[in-house]
Amino acid sequence: MMPPLFTRRLCLQPLALQDVAAIREITSDPIFIQASHNCLMPTSDNQLLRWTIEQQKQHQNGKGCCYAIRDTKRNALIGLVTLQSKAGRVELSYWLSSAYWRQGLTTEAISCILNEWQQNHPQVTVYSTCNIKNLASIALLKKMGMQMVNTEEENETREFVLGETHKD
Repeated sequence: MMPPLFTRRLCLQPLALQDVAAIREITSDPIFIQASHNCLMPTSDNQLLRWTIEQQKQHQNGKGCCYAIRDTKRNALIGLVTLQSKAGRVELSYWLSSAYWRQGLTTEAISCILNEWQQNHPQVTVYSTCNIKNLASIALLKKMGMQMVNTEEENETREFVLGETHKD
């Protein structure tokens, strides 16, 4: 199980059941919804609760992790970073409350979590998928050292992999 992590501005803690209300509030924000570009999010409180429990199980058994991003000044949940085990590799996903965009906080959180993950799981491939219109996510994934390996025009997505390059 990955431990709580800290950066200069953030406290990264395993997701807790009491975070469900804050997650719902953030993911219900119209600005967040518009920017999510077809991101699959739980649509009911029951789905969100089940999703949270599944994230906790993956975190506890070490097959993945789900960190609540908290602003150290207020200790408020402002976003999430997850690494979910899927078919022998892990998928990186993340989001941040729109009130905290363009401050480098997602970069700070993901960098810290990936560093810890790679120390403990150096052999596991990390990938991420984002919408081709989400230029901020594309730039962030490149900043993390990820390489674009696939574009699916019909789904409007791009897949990035940490440590691999595109092979034609």
